[in-house]
Amino acid sequence: MWQLLRDNRIRKYKTFSYPIVTNTTSYIYMIEDSVAFRNFGNIWFDIDDHFDMFRNHLYRNHHYADNVGDAHISINEKNFLGGMQAPPIYGAGLKLFRGNVDITIFTPIALAANGQVRAAPCDK
Repeated sequence: MWQLLRDNRIRKYKTFSYPIVTNTTSYIYMIEDSVAFRNFGNIWFDIDDHFDMFRNHLYRNHHYADNVGDAHISINEKNFLGGMQAPPIYGAGLKLFRGNVDITIFTPIALAANGQVRAAPCDK
C-alpha cells in the first residue's frame, strides 16, 4: 500500500481502502494521514533491510502472530496495533477496520491509552 502511495497510484487517499483477509477475520486499512504514512514508509519500507527490521520489530518485539485461532484474535490485533506505533515516528498514519463475520460491517479499531483494543470512531 505504501508503494502505491509513494508511486502516486492512489488518486484519492481519503477514500482508498486496502483489504486484508485472514483465516479468521477480515480487515480494511485506510490512510488517515498521508504525510505520516509516507514518513512511516520512507523510514521502514525504503530498502529491504529496513523492511526486515520492521518485520522483526513486529514479530519479535510485539509478538505479532505468536498466537493463532479465534481465541487469540484480540491479542494479535493488540500486538499488531502496538507494533504499528514503531519509533522513530510513532504512528503509521493508517486506520484499521475489523470486519464482522459476514464481511458487511467494518468497525475502526485502535489501541486505547490502557493498551487494549477499542472501537475508534471516525473523525470524518
